Amino acid sequence: MYELVSPVELGRIGKYFGYFLMALGVILLPPAAFAAFIHETHAAVIFTSVAGSALGAGFILYRFLPRTELRLKEAIVLTAIFFPLSSVLSAIPVHLITGVTYTDALFECIAGITTTGLSVMPTVSDPLFLFFRSWLQWIGGIGIIIVVLLIFLKPGTTTFLLFETQNSTEIVKPGVIATAIRLGKVYIAVTLLAFGLFWAGGMIPFDALCHALSAVSTGGFSTKTGSIADFSGVAIPVVMCVVMVMGGTDFSIFPELFQNPKKFFGDVQLRYFTVFAATGIALMVFSLAATVAVVDAIPLAVFQVISALTTTGFSTISIGELPETSRAVLIILMGIGGSLGSTSGGLKIFRLILIVQIIRIIVMRIFLPREVVIPLKVGERVMGSDEVYQHMSYIFLYGIVLAVSSFVFMAHGYGMNNSLFEVTSALGTVGLSTGLTSPSLPFVLKGVLAIDMLLGRLEIIPFLILLNPMSWWRWPTAKSETVP
Repeated sequence: MYELVSPVELGRIGKYFGYFLMALGVILLPPAAFAAFIHETHAAVIFTSVAGSALGAGFILYRFLPRTELRLKEAIVLTAIFFPLSSVLSAIPVHLITGVTYTDALFECIAGITTTGLSVMPTVSDPLFLFFRSWLQWIGGIGIIIVVLLIFLKPGTTTFLLFETQNSTEIVKPGVIATAIRLGKVYIAVTLLAFGLFWAGGMIPFDALCHALSAVSTGGFSTKTGSIADFSGVAIPVVMCVVMVMGGTDFSIFPELFQNPKKFFGDVQLRYFTVFAATGIALMVFSLAATVAVVDAIPLAVFQVISALTTTGFSTISIGELPETSRAVLIILMGIGGSLGSTSGGLKIFRLILIVQIIRIIVMRIFLPREVVIPLKVGERVMGSDEVYQHMSYIFLYGIVLAVSSFVFMAHGYGMNNSLFEVTSALGTVGLSTGLTSPSLPFVLKGVLAIDMLLGRLEIIPFLILLNPMSWWRWPTAKSETVP
């Protein structure tokens, strides 16, 4: 109860804020090195300056503030602050190098760090910019929290809480750091595999690198204006589908899948993913059949369904040209999202399974004696009441944000279908667009989409805690206790 009514202590979180700033400085060094490699000296200086400033400020906080263990509220607040802050700082070099307005640069960086992929930039072919936004998506996919854990922190209560605020993966022995290392190794291995597949499929090494970073993180930024449609042949779309599915899969099960691929269908989320994908493909083919031959509709449907369901956001066709029924199918799939524990956004398949299991238990209880206890399980995982409340609350909040954001778009004169599509794409961190998201989009609507992307990445509740006045001020009714 004390943690509910007591404010966060700035001194307590200051040192860990320093860790985050130093991590951000480290994250900005590879783009600086890439700029130097391609002889863009001015850009290299800008990236190095911003990285050095972040490292310096972070080191000062780390050096002079005492280390104390965080409470859960402080870990959540710290996480909720740092995603927007990472975008704010990352937008500085984008603004200075490309010459676009700072607000558009900020939108682009939010789309990157949240692994969304929506863009308001004019057509840009600068390789440094294309690499940087793909790099941001890759970092956003693994999570800044994991970067901090891997580079700076040692085992402890704070490490556990920070990991718990950003990852649903079950912690394996011997602890959080070991789990973070395991996830990091899997993430890098899948990225290297994706790079090799794209290169072998016909991409030049630079395109293969950028698409590997974006695909594994289910980000969707492409080096081509027309996304995957600009690559000839069938090899790239096929390989991309494979990589998108990997990105939408719970990364904690990859070690088992690598040893025994047959376990793919042993995971309940993957089984449901297959059902949702097959249903979506059938509906998409049906909706496209009136304008496209079935033999051509099938590959289009397969790619767009997988892209939407994994919330990656690549495309092989202009979304704005699709029939409304096809876009309706994609809206549903973007809202569902991939597996819990993956880099996908959306509601997550796990929560859909949870709803199905709750309905099943409600129906069963009609025919069973009251004293019979029926455990609520998702796969082999028995759900506690606190977990159920948390997941159901998120689904409810997700619906409210979706409705309000769509209403703002409609109030600006956009149709319901396009408004709902764009907002669902942003909130689900997908990146598919009917064409509404562009440099000419009104400033207010860019702001709505930017907020939706952040809410979708952090799953809303951390921002409610961040914005709750009780997180910052001690109210007269609060008990004046001291932390032991």
